[in-house]
Amino acid sequence: MRRSSARKGKYVCVPERHINLPESCISTILSFTTPRDVSRLAAISRLFRSAADYDSVWNKFIPPQCYEILPRAVISIQFNSKRELYFRLCHTIFIDSGRKVLAGAIDRENRLHAICKNIRD
Repeated sequence: MRRSSARKGKYVCVPERHINLPESCISTILSFTTPRDVSRLAAISRLFRSAADYDSVWNKFIPPQCYEILPRAVISIQFNSKRELYFRLCHTIFIDSGRKVLAGAIDRENRLHAICKNIRD
């Protein structure tokens, strides 16, 4: 069963069998939310968890500029899915032979930090 919020903090239980949408449709809907919402909704049911694993969901949260930065990383950033890439970009990344650092490359609004800090020798 899935709980959906109703007015005044009350919850209405909706059995998963009443959700007649295909996973691909649910994943498209999830891509219009936030990474936090996707993670929370993935905890609701197997159907939502499976839909939340689609690369098309997480690709919407990854700024296009990150693909320019990935080759410049000191330590190669390995990932098996866009979800994994998103969470790796949330951590500190050293670029340009360690001379610059991106601390938490993606902020809460899913924007790539344009300002790189130079590391002093």
